[in-house]
Amino acid sequence: MLARIIFCVVVAAAVLAVVLLATVSPLPHGSGGGHRGATGQRSFTVYVHPTVSAAVQAQQQGKEVARRGEASALVFHHRMTAGPESTSRTVGAASGFVLLLAGERGLAAASVFDTVHLSFDGAAGLSGSLCVEACSRRPEKRGHDAEEEVLQVVGGTGAFAFARGHAVLRRQRPGHGVTAAALCLDISVFSAAS
Repeated sequence: MLARIIFCVVVAAAVLAVVLLATVSPLPHGSGGGHRGATGQRSFTVYVHPTVSAAVQAQQQGKEVARRGEASALVFHHRMTAGPESTSRTVGAASGFVLLLAGERGLAAASVFDTVHLSFDGAAGLSGSLCVEACSRRPEKRGHDAEEEVLQVVGGTGAFAFARGHAVLRRQRPGHGVTAAALCLDISVFSAAS
């Protein structure tokens, strides 16, 4: 009987603690980073610079997959900067994986698991991370000659908690002495933490 009383008291105390925390906790305030449009909307641009070893690895892996006619996965970890030059200030990292399928037309990325995790280091008030789903590309933009792709933002942490929105990915032209072109990522999100 004593165990039941203790259990009921502990459960009641836990419920009371949750209710009190929910009613007296301060509302989240947004960090001042990025350009603001409508209330709760945040838009900004970052540039993703593939590492040289990752670009070489992707080319070698792509040739090997096409030769064998099998599926494969490409795991990557790239640097994000505030500007298009590789010497620009680093603002975070982009990491993720893409599942590649070999087919009649060469390699194609086709999976519901193609995601990119963008983590920001706190520069300019952008502290937290975003998850971008690469499988939601518009069909008319898909292919090797696509100049831009629209991706879907499906979540986030920190300043981007519960973020929803879209990201437009554009390939930049490589400069002299650059082996891999930078990718311009224009992100527009609505977030509960904004």
